[in-house]
Amino acid sequence: MPELPEVEAVRQLLLPVMRSRRIERVTLHRDGLRRRFDPDFVDAVEGQRVNDIVRRGKHLLVQLGSGDVVALHLGMSGDFRVEPKGPLPDERRQKHDHVVIEL
Repeated sequence: MPELPEVEAVRQLLLPVMRSRRIERVTLHRDGLRRRFDPDFVDAVEGQRVNDIVRRGKHLLVQLGSGDVVALHLGMSGDFRVEPKGPLPDERRQKHDHVVIEL
């Protein structure tokens, strides 16, 4: 499981890429992770602007313009990648790409 400095490093890498950007599309490639995604999750997140990303312990909290917060956790071996603009083609999608967020 990632330690606090690793989670903070991920936050610092994601922040300049995501802050003030609008979430255009969210694609879920499974029903849930630790628990099922709320049926309204995609509708609640798409179209929202990312105000900030803060760290609380080993969680990253994405604060949205609506006031909602999306909690992210790296789990045992998780990671976040930033890809060039455009949909992620199936041949570049990796086995554990469970959620794809397009900005």
